This record gives sequence, C-alpha cells and structure tokens, in this order.
Amino acid sequence: MPCLVAALLTIAAACTFASDGSFHLHGVVRDSARGTPISDAQIVIIGLQRIARSASDGHFHVPNLAPGRYRLGIRRLGYYDRVLTIALSRDTTIDVFLVPLSIELHHVTVEGARPLAIGTEHDVQLDWQYLDRHRGQTFGDLLTDVPGVSLLQTGATIAKPVIRGLHSERVVISSGGIQHRAQEWGLDHGPALDPFLPTSVAVIRGAASLEESYAAIGGVIRIEPPPLRYHQAFEGQLSLLGATNNGMGAAAVRAQGSDLAFPNTAYLLYASGTIAGDSRTPQYVLSNTGARTGSGMVAIGYDAASWRTELSYSLFASELGILAASHLGNPDDLQRAIEAGRPLIIRPWTYRIGNPRQQILHQTLYLHSTYTTDAGTLELHYGWQRNDRSEYDAHAARYTDSTLLQQALQRPALELSLASYQLELRYRFSNSGATNVLGLHFLRQSNVRSGQVFLLPDYLLYEGGILGTRTFTIGDWLASFGIRGDLQWMQARPYNKAAGRYDPDTTMLFAGIAANGGIERTIGGSSRLRINLGTYWRPPSPVELFANDLHHGTAQYEIGDRKLRTERSVSLDASFTTRLDRIQLEATVYAQYFPRLTQLLPDSMPTVTYRGVFPTMRYVQQRAAIFGSELSASLPMGNILRFDMQAAFVRGVRLPSGDFLAFMPADRMRLALHLHPDDLLGIHAPYFELAATAVRRQTAVSPSVFDYAPPPAGYLTVDLTAGGQWLLAGTPIQATLRIQNLLDTPYRDYLSRYRYFALNPGRNLMLTATVPFGMFNHFLETQQ
Repeated sequence: MPCLVAALLTIAAACTFASDGSFHLHGVVRDSARGTPISDAQIVIIGLQRIARSASDGHFHVPNLAPGRYRLGIRRLGYYDRVLTIALSRDTTIDVFLVPLSIELHHVTVEGARPLAIGTEHDVQLDWQYLDRHRGQTFGDLLTDVPGVSLLQTGATIAKPVIRGLHSERVVISSGGIQHRAQEWGLDHGPALDPFLPTSVAVIRGAASLEESYAAIGGVIRIEPPPLRYHQAFEGQLSLLGATNNGMGAAAVRAQGSDLAFPNTAYLLYASGTIAGDSRTPQYVLSNTGARTGSGMVAIGYDAASWRTELSYSLFASELGILAASHLGNPDDLQRAIEAGRPLIIRPWTYRIGNPRQQILHQTLYLHSTYTTDAGTLELHYGWQRNDRSEYDAHAARYTDSTLLQQALQRPALELSLASYQLELRYRFSNSGATNVLGLHFLRQSNVRSGQVFLLPDYLLYEGGILGTRTFTIGDWLASFGIRGDLQWMQARPYNKAAGRYDPDTTMLFAGIAANGGIERTIGGSSRLRINLGTYWRPPSPVELFANDLHHGTAQYEIGDRKLRTERSVSLDASFTTRLDRIQLEATVYAQYFPRLTQLLPDSMPTVTYRGVFPTMRYVQQRAAIFGSELSASLPMGNILRFDMQAAFVRGVRLPSGDFLAFMPADRMRLALHLHPDDLLGIHAPYFELAATAVRRQTAVSPSVFDYAPPPAGYLTVDLTAGGQWLLAGTPIQATLRIQNLLDTPYRDYLSRYRYFALNPGRNLMLTATVPFGMFNHFLETQQ
C-alpha cells in the first residue's frame, strides 16, 4: 500500500503546474440558509480558466496567483451562481455563501454572464429544502419528482430507484465516498437507508460517476449525510412525520456541536424511528404490509487545518411485512387471484406484521481522512458494512404437527449475512487550468447463507481497480474524461438442489475497462449543450449465476444461469438547457447499447413447492438497446406563480428482433402549478403546489415475452402540497402538508411487484414538521 500511494503522489507531482505567482487563495463555500459547508462547488478564476473544487468540508485552494484583482465564479447545482471580485496582495482566506435555488431572491443580486462549468456530467441536485418536503416512508420517495427516475415498488414499504429503465446493481448508491452494499440484487430489496438522514442527494451520470463504480450503467445516486460543523455552537433539529393511509408515525432527532472536550473537534448524534400499519387501496386493505424501522448514527471529527479525519458509525434496522395474498398455496389460487383483480386474503387493518416478512439490519463504519497541501488533496475513505437479512415463510407444508409448524414459521427460511470492506484512495489536484483525480479501489466481500432456501450461495470476492479523471477547457468548450480498470475474483459454493448436495467450489475471474468522456459549451450566455459518451461493465452477480429457489420478498421462484457472461453498455446522452424569454427548458436524449443485458423474465410454467405455488422467473442475457428522452420546463407566471412540466419516456428493444424489453417504465408526465405568495397570516415563505401525474398504459410490450397478466391501464393522480414557516415561542417551525392521490384514484403501476394481486395504495395525507433547537434557531431567525 505505501508503494501505491507513493506512486500516486509521484504521478501527481509530475503533473503539477507551477506558475510565477506567489500568493494562495483559500476559502470555504457555505449554504447561505444553513451555514453548512458545500462540497463539489466549482471555483473558476475568470479569464485564467484556473479551476478548483471545494472538498467535503467546503474548503478550496487556488495556489500560485500573482498580485492583482481577480473575478471568481462559483457554481454548484441546486444554488444560484455567484461572481466575486477580490484584490490579492497576500495569502488570503475568504468565505463564500451560495443561495439555494429554492429560496426566492427578492433582494439578492447575482452576477455572472454565463453558467460556470462544474463538469460535463448530467446530474440533478436535490437540496435539503427539497428533501424536507419530500421525505416519506422510504428512501425512494425522495426521488419521485426527478425526471427519468421511477420506482420499482413492492408495496408501500419497499421501493428501489429505476433510472432510465435500469435498477438494482446498475444504479450505484454512495454515501461518504463509499458505495452502499446491501444485497442490491433483489427486486424487493430497497436501499437500507434512512430517508430522514441525507442533507443532499445528487443523481449523476457521466465521468464523475466513474469515481463511484465501474458498474454505474444506470447512474449514481450520491448521498451526503449531515456534515460535521467545526467551531460552531450546539444545534439540533427534530423532524416529525405522520401519514393517514397506513397510520405511519415517524420521528428523527439530530444534535451536533464542536469543541466539546477537545479543541478542533466536532460531533453529531442522530436517531430516528418509524412505525406503519397496513396500506390501504381505495377499495381494500393490503394485509400484512406494515413496517417498523429504527436508525442511529454517531460521528466525530478532528480538524487540524490541512489535515482532517472523521469517523462515523450508523445502523438501520427494519421489519417489513410482505403482502399476505402474494403467497398462495396452489396453481389454481394463483390463477384465481390474477383473474379476481383483488387479493384473495383481506383482513382488518392492523399494525401487526406476520409472515411472510423481512428483517434487515444494516451497519456501517466509515473513516474519512483528507490531507491538503499546495499541490493537492489526498483523500482516504474506508468503509465496513454488514447487511443481515432474514426472510420468513408463510407456508411450511412439510410439517403436519401444528406446534412444529408454528416453531418452523418463527425461524427464517433464508438468512443472508453480507460483509464488505472497502478502501478508496483519491488524489485531487489542479494543473494548467484543469482539475484531476487519481484513485485506487479495493474491496473484500463475503456472503454467508443459512436456512432452508438456497437462493444465494456462500461466496467470497475481491476487487481492485485504478482510475483517473480530468476536467479542462479547450477554447469555449469544457471537457471531461475519465477511465478506470477493475478486476474481480469470486469463489462461490453453489448448492445442487436436484442432487441435494453442494457442488465443488466455483472460481470466476472478471475484468474490464470503464470510460466516459464529455464536452460542454455555453451558447449565447443563456444556453448550454452537454454531450457524454461512456462505456461501463458489470460482472454477473452470484444470484444471477446460481439462484434456484423461492424468493419470499417478491413471491416468485428465481432460476439463475451459470453461463452468464459480463454485462457491458455503451451509452450516449445529450442535454440542452436554455432560457427562452422567461421559460427555462431542459431536454435530454439518450441511448444505450448492450451486447449482453441480463434480465429476470417470467417463465410460462409456475413452480410448485411445499411452500405453495409461485411465478417462475429466469435470468437470461440478450443483445439489447435502451433509448429515451426527458423534458422539463419552468414558466414564471407573474411574481408569485410558476408552471412546471416534466416528461419522460424510455424504450428497450431486443436485438436483432426488435421485440420490446419487458418491465420498462411507462411514459409519464407531471404538470404542476406552484404558488409562492408573500408572507401570509403570519406564515413566512408560504407555498402551494397542485400537481397532476399522468402515466400511460405500457404498450411497448411484445407477445413473445410471457407475462402472467397484461400491463395495467394508464392512470392520472393528483397531489396537493402546502407549506411554510412560522414562529412558535420564538422557534421557526417548517411544516409541509402533502396529499398524495388526492382523488383516491384506483390504479396499478406497471412496475409494482404486486400488480398481479392488488391495486396501489390510495389517498394519503402526510404532515411533516421540522423544529430546530439550540443556536441553529437563532441562526435561522437572522436569515429572515
């Protein structure tokens, strides 16, 4: 390891640019509304094309500047651009405050003739205010309004993001520089993440996604947990949420401060809990779909100027009910349930969770350390994660004795324990007006299985990789390029179900190159064109290779294929952003080609087991292409009213036949009227939004692809949101009322795993409130 780090530093030092300047500019970029540091902000010395990027603690550094006056351009997605003029006659440190886009700028003037480059990647940044308004029962609820993002749902309690028709291991979720690893292969395995914890979320596609993984075929969802606040007084926040559809109640509390026992230190404490009962459709109860979750986090840090180290531990525990009607006893029941159009099992509403059910415990330990010099910044990220998953059966027909039966049902039919050890090294530096990143990646992962279900084998794998990215300017163009090479070794112990024994250990080796390049140009000062071309790859997962048993969470029997090969994609996307008078428009088109795309597809013959009868699903590979477009528009209508529109469509086809791929998201459009009047009845910054989401019936299906039921009809849902801030005993309270599915429309979403058996949930009133305490309370008051 020391040799690798030394080699990395040597390469970087050889590239480092030295000028005739003698002064250094240091600074910290902060959120003007909260004072929290902003990472990944782009700082440009206008005219010199010198570029710097703020670190995770908001700090940036521009070395070797001659004396004189400079214009700095600062930009970060989710914030207004800012241009500053400074006079440099010595080493200087400045604070830069960026205003969130969600804040109406009635009295703030923002300079800048052109948008400032942050890189050519296509990304969407969700700030803390957006997240506070959209927090729900699952992490996926935070992404529902992002163009091109859908949700693959298993009831109301399990949702995983689908980006441009791709999901699971093709969509990488990262937090604190470490990839979230929690049995991503399962269609019913939503991210084991607390929706109350993130302070910002970004959906990224492009060269920047290479830093996270070589397998980011669909993109990256980057989560930023609450940052540690050094040299700040004690503060905290209490968040409360209640929902009517399933009787959900949730609470989260965060407290943080600094210099408690030692100088230059900071700490953070966090805890949350959720309880929910059965979900309700407009016509009946979805029995056994309740949920309970608990989450906690402890973080400490030490800041010694050029060196900073932070350590955190977190856990997320959940118990999730699986729709009782999805586990049936014989083939006739399966057919009858599909034909009936409603669940065969409907019980009175309750908070009780019975079998079938899941229990998940996800633990993480993160170590993040940075060392900054005039030459650049060296970052070390280490993550330990353990994901324990237990799935409980609803049937155990091999037991005739009732006592033995009840004892068997209390034992997990499947237990999986996944342990991951990941190390990431990054060296960031600037030279010749460009920003560069060099990195190393190491991973050790093991999975241990127990129970009566042999869906996933025991396995051990190791990964190693090296990467580099560079962002620079060529005339009026901004260009980004990244490349990485990775190697994966895996040894698995598969179970031969037909023979009733374990097969000899199977060893596999996979290797590949991932690369991405992009260009960007600003046209006429108000338009921007971005084009990205990339290739990613993904080795087949152990479940895709060796599955041969019942998957309780999705109520289907899954069969893998040991002959599957590496999946690869070649992608091209182009986006154009412009302002036409008062209308802000963004249009994106994209296409991906897959020499081999792995999918889980239905088989025409259901599988009968002693647990019941279940739809059969097989992992297959085929040549395919996925293409689509996304469009968003925003039109101010006067000073207090705004009209927003978002639309997305995606198509997948098998090659060369041209048949449509199964389970692609249906076309959808969202229209919204957003009203933000002046202070009203003592409420500060009130807002109201009426939104309608229209989803077409999925007609892009092929008769040659078997499905147990045809795609459901299209639907239209209406949502109403209102919120604002008011003072209660001197404390500013932010409250939001959301009514989802206002008209209580009965519908089935094509991507719902329960659409064969039941409707989607109906009307839901959600009330959220955020209450600050400590010094943060006074800080908010001074911002008004």
